[in-house]
Amino acid sequence: MPYTQEGIMSQLLVALGQGTGPIRVSQAACLALRDRYLRHITAELVLSWGSDGVQVLERIRAIGRLLASNASTAGRTAIAGEDVIPAAQVVERESDTDWCPPRSTKHATDQQDRPVLDAERPAPAASTAYTRDGIMAQVWVAFGQGTGPVRVAQEACLDLRERYYGRITDDVIHRWDRVAVQVLERIRAIGRMLAANAAASGRTAIAGSVVKDAAKIVERESDTDLCPPHTAGASAGDDLDLNLGVPAHSLPGLEQAVAGQAGSIPAG
Repeated sequence: MPYTQEGIMSQLLVALGQGTGPIRVSQAACLALRDRYLRHITAELVLSWGSDGVQVLERIRAIGRLLASNASTAGRTAIAGEDVIPAAQVVERESDTDWCPPRSTKHATDQQDRPVLDAERPAPAASTAYTRDGIMAQVWVAFGQGTGPVRVAQEACLDLRERYYGRITDDVIHRWDRVAVQVLERIRAIGRMLAANAAASGRTAIAGSVVKDAAKIVERESDTDLCPPHTAGASAGDDLDLNLGVPAHSLPGLEQAVAGQAGSIPAG
């Protein structure tokens, strides 16, 4: 699968979660990372991602680690949106490479990339308007929190989107402040399962072909309203509302799926 801007951005969000570890990451923080870096994923970077992706993603993990450290020392339980840019600027400055702004694009300006002063940081919003894209960004971050340091291929990130993006309905968005903690923990469980399977198989990365199978197992084991079973008359291939659906037919073994996959693992 060729690399794309959206696919690379999904890998960046997964890498952020790998860096933050178990600390909650707000939707605003996920979107702040996207806003900062999406425009830097140029056609040139897409072409070189196979060789440069590993280095770029490690810098995103460094941002996540810094954010987690700052939150821990401040006694906070979550990473807020206004925390992201100052942490990103620290890592970019320390990195001092062509991968990091402002050197990564000729369109960056001194005003855009100067340090943010404490007095200039916006106060945390009293409430957040959840969006479909924002929730999907949180799903990617939670997936990375589950996989830990194991590399995640672009195909795996996009397979996760294919399975869950369509289930982020208006009803889910309306209830997200109440169900997010439980839903995101199930996404972390998918990531943990895939990481454990990769370790047991001696593999260095998670490929796309096994994501759906791991998701089905977690959905079945969860057995909650967040993972509803099929209703009578539903086809075996259809999944129900909310986030995690379980097919009525038996699941293929994850190791069997791994054994049948072919192809090289892309960077990331």
